[in-house]
Amino acid sequence: MHRKKDDFLIVVGKRGLLLLLAGIVMGIVMILFTVLSNFSRFSYSPKIEVTAQASIFKHQTKPKELKVSPNSPKTVQVIKVNEDNSFVVKGQNTKPKVLKLLMIEFPPDGYYGARDAHQTFKRMVLGKTMYVYSDKKGPKNYVYLQKGDDLVQLKLLRGGYTTMADYNGSEKYYGNFQTEQDKAQRKLKGVWAVPGYVTDTGYHKKAGDISGNEK
Repeated sequence: MHRKKDDFLIVVGKRGLLLLLAGIVMGIVMILFTVLSNFSRFSYSPKIEVTAQASIFKHQTKPKELKVSPNSPKTVQVIKVNEDNSFVVKGQNTKPKVLKLLMIEFPPDGYYGARDAHQTFKRMVLGKTMYVYSDKKGPKNYVYLQKGDDLVQLKLLRGGYTTMADYNGSEKYYGNFQTEQDKAQRKLKGVWAVPGYVTDTGYHKKAGDISGNEK
């Protein structure tokens, strides 16, 4: 009888010890799991930050070259007009590009009408959003410049600020340009007001010398 009681106490004691050991082991495992989780989180934090930065930079595309074609007008803003009447444009996400007006010639610098033509052209385009496109027969970087439904070239010819030049008659707007120039010539507008100033080969500087001396 005493032996059975002793055996029972031994069994209970062993089971209690096992449960205690199991509890200690589970506690150690939970502590290790918590430590490893925190270490893992702090360990990978910099990598997550780098990945986020890489994702941001991936979407910041570099500006491209502006490609001007005859069939697809490009929307640009004129950001500068140079003294030689070339102009700088910039499209959406494009690099600035220097262009010139196709098929027209401004009066030579320092002669009759030159300053007026330059200032008029500058007022027309500087800071404005416009369309640029080329002609199949046109030289590189010479373009049509359009605001709304009208070409800047046509406005300048219409007012006698410029004349036609470097054309072969096959250009897309040759007929329109010729019509506006003829009207300005008949009305003696701008450069056409000075006899002999505009010739078949360009501007005659002696006729347009505003100082009275040939340069």
